Amino acid sequence: MADEGGGIKGDGEVLGWLFGFLIILAILVSIFGTLQSRLGGGSVDGVRTSLFGGEDVTEQTSLGTWVRTRVGTSVWDIPGGSVLGTHGVNTLGVLIDGPRFRNGETWFEIDFKKRPDGWVTTTTLETAGNTLGRFITSLKRVGIWVSSILSLVLFIFIFWLFRRIGFVRGEASARMQAIEKKLAEQNTSGQNEKWERILSLVASENPGDWRVAILEADIMLDELMARMQYRGDTLGEKLKGVEKADFMTIDMAWEAHKVRNRIAHSGSDFILTHREARRVIDLFRQVFDEFEYI
Repeated sequence: MADEGGGIKGDGEVLGWLFGFLIILAILVSIFGTLQSRLGGGSVDGVRTSLFGGEDVTEQTSLGTWVRTRVGTSVWDIPGGSVLGTHGVNTLGVLIDGPRFRNGETWFEIDFKKRPDGWVTTTTLETAGNTLGRFITSLKRVGIWVSSILSLVLFIFIFWLFRRIGFVRGEASARMQAIEKKLAEQNTSGQNEKWERILSLVASENPGDWRVAILEADIMLDELMARMQYRGDTLGEKLKGVEKADFMTIDMAWEAHKVRNRIAHSGSDFILTHREARRVIDLFRQVFDEFEYI
């Protein structure tokens, strides 16, 4: 059972590391998003630019914002007037007038880095950030993709982990049943003779016999724990290794064992009544009955 428990613990540590990395990544993406929404950029030739580029140009876009063409773009003398020429993709310019509205489209006048200058519809434009802004924007987009992929991986891992936990618990339950069956097969009249002796001692009128009965019942419990393959130098250490789901009477075993310790350590200073002695022996009996040891 220790191996299975260790396996689950190891899986939990992997899950914790993966979940922690995902949280850090989400924080970084959030920081980039905050920078994008709040920070302004620098200036190009004395004109304000956006720190982050790649956003649509709309009627709310401020004059003085640097933009670039994202497709081949026609330049007009006035909105809807005559075409002065065209610019290719990624031609930079700055908004100097507008917006104007014509034929259901939004227009801005743009001073391009190269001629011709004129009016352009916003459908062919996007904001142009500086190098740092484009880098952080790209990093943010990568972060979102990585975060999405890790979320999927984490979901799959959690699903697998729950399946594994169920498998381990089933295996542990099967092992416990096998141990109980083995104990039942190994149970001999010798164990019953020990138990009968304990019962006769606790039924005695001699208080010393009651103490001996509890001490011998504790020895039987230690033998039971050893047969169930619990490890430890003392019975207390063996009891600490018990999973409560596998040992329904573990609390009774602890209570009885603690009385035994008080008898062993305190000697005659520990007052043991006949009623208390019978109660403690009954606790041992319930433990032994669970595993058909007597």
